[in-house]
Amino acid sequence: MRAWTVRVLTGVESVPELGSPSWATLADTDTRKLAAALRPALAQLADRTPVAIAARLRAELDDHATAWRRSLAELHTDLSQGWHALGYGVGPSHTDLTRRRSTYPCGQCRRPLSFAATTCAACGWHEPAPDQLRTRARTSWQRTARPEQGAA
Repeated sequence: MRAWTVRVLTGVESVPELGSPSWATLADTDTRKLAAALRPALAQLADRTPVAIAARLRAELDDHATAWRRSLAELHTDLSQGWHALGYGVGPSHTDLTRRRSTYPCGQCRRPLSFAATTCAACGWHEPAPDQLRTRARTSWQRTARPEQGAA
């Protein structure tokens, strides 16, 4: 069909639009009248090939999937805002996690301290020296390592 159409269309110069008044005045044997009808026929033929149908279907499905993903994202945003407003959350925020990783809690008031700080400015707590920690550990072990009284 396409090869025959190419042979018919070669040599035809100005073709009026199909159905226009100038097309209607052409004789039925005029090749320009046939050429005007062949162009839309070729377009329909190309539009009905399996490749064209698959491309249209793919575009339609992609549009639907994009709309579905967009609606899910909007729904997730609405739900997560509602949950956080009610005090529920799936976990700490990224900012909070970053702050937690770069600090440690004060030993007395539990306020966050940077790793470089050894004294809390709010309550005056200071990090114990290694010998103080050693003494505390020995005292703790001595209390837990006592033999039970009255055991035979």
